[in-house]
Amino acid sequence: ASSDSFIVDSTPPTLPGTPIAITIATDSTPTWQWAQSTDIAAGLSATTAYTLQWSKSSSFSSGVLTAQVGTNNCSGGFCVYTHSTSLADGTWYFRVKTTDAVGNESAYSSNGSHFIDATNPTLSLIPISPDPGINNTPTLTGTASDSSSVINSVQYQVDSTAGQWTACTADDGAFDEQ
Repeated sequence: ASSDSFIVDSTPPTLPGTPIAITIATDSTPTWQWAQSTDIAAGLSATTAYTLQWSKSSSFSSGVLTAQVGTNNCSGGFCVYTHSTSLADGTWYFRVKTTDAVGNESAYSSNGSHFIDATNPTLSLIPISPDPGINNTPTLTGTASDSSSVINSVQYQVDSTAGQWTACTADDGAFDEQ
């Protein structure tokens, strides 16, 4: 008679860490990082260990997108995922769960969040007095808006030798009449 051996594994992998975005707000293809999971029996798959979800809904009740990555995306106890397609401006939530080689799943991690603002604000300035060709300190009025944040500062430049406005830009924050 021959004998076979097998391993009984009903223990899920450890819970992965809460994902954090490691990119700036103007990057619409953020990179996320989380603490790696472990598994005491079957081990984790090199190609499909982690199921990632992201959504603009913190409850993941709508607009949920999914990807899978393996342990080959992990190093030094941390795993990373970089979006290959751009995400729209706004707050995005990201979570991850782990599946071991025999199909046991951890719960989803706590949600990480990241605010994306990759769209430039709009700016409208109107000179009130005098023409910049006559006076290099004119009075301006205007409005600035941004669909995903508040306007922080407005910069303008007057070219008094050409008698015209040469540049107007806005940043995130609040704009007052200048």
